[in-house]
Amino acid sequence: MMDDVAVHPYRDLSYIVPLLPAMVYTTIVNHETGAQSFPYVSDYVEKMFQITAKDLEADPENFTNLVHKDDVENFTKSVLDSMQNLTPLDHQMRMHTKYGS
Repeated sequence: MMDDVAVHPYRDLSYIVPLLPAMVYTTIVNHETGAQSFPYVSDYVEKMFQITAKDLEADPENFTNLVHKDDVENFTKSVLDSMQNLTPLDHQMRMHTKYGS
């Protein structure tokens, strides 16, 4: 009998995420309230934006607050489009780091 890893080799990607030069995350949006949460955020977020994964998991606004004010509206539209159409989020925007650069 084959174990789950052999049958589903991509189910647990925790072994590869640390090797990726990108922020990997999952997000959940409550469709009734619009509230968003990040149950998983890779540690690379700290290298990119100088905030910890725990900070982002604790308060999703920590990410939104880093989006350049002129890009927030388009970013929000892209996120909603991605959610409604169940498509990958592919969006370019300007971001600030925690320390302003």
